[in-house]
Amino acid sequence: MKKILWFTVLLFLFTGMTFAGQQWQVDKAHSSVEFTVDHVVTLQPVTDGKELMTVGITRGKFTDFDFTFTSGDADFSNSRVEAKIRVESIDTGHETRDHYLKSEEFFDPQRYPWITFKSTAFEKVGENRYKIRGDLTIKGITRPVELQATLNGNTVNEAGQKYVSFTATGTINRFDYGLHWSDLLEKGAFRISSYVNLIIQANLIEANQGS
Repeated sequence: MKKILWFTVLLFLFTGMTFAGQQWQVDKAHSSVEFTVDHVVTLQPVTDGKELMTVGITRGKFTDFDFTFTSGDADFSNSRVEAKIRVESIDTGHETRDHYLKSEEFFDPQRYPWITFKSTAFEKVGENRYKIRGDLTIKGITRPVELQATLNGNTVNEAGQKYVSFTATGTINRFDYGLHWSDLLEKGAFRISSYVNLIIQANLIEANQGS
């Protein structure tokens, strides 16, 4: 009986340790980096974009990206994540708008080709819920951000590989990174919100399994 008990304990510990420090690679076919920005209207002066009335939404995505994920504890708390996104891969489904976003006046990808994120904390805050804090760098400007993440699933795929899925959301102020439209779209009655909503889908496969 004691041998069975000790074997069970060791098996539990070993199972937990297989996640600690494990590297995961992104399944790009089932992952995405998306964003939305509100079109807003005001008939009186305001100082905070959140006070404006939304009259439309622009949706966009980045198609070239990579994530580096290192799991921490068995429940994924204390994990580490880094992301690298190619600015030139932005796509809002509107050629003229995308051309401006890729111009020197906005993202300036010739000087700043990458958006990067590096986590500083990965905290479990509830069942399958996490708070991720980290540093986001856009146009050479680094600011702390906070993301809310949900663990959608943790399983083994048809190839026998460990597979995990997270969805993370957050909001940033584009003015913090020097991202400005024309005066007409920033100060007129109809304008683009300064707040950008982020939606990241990260499906990850355990790397180097069996090595």
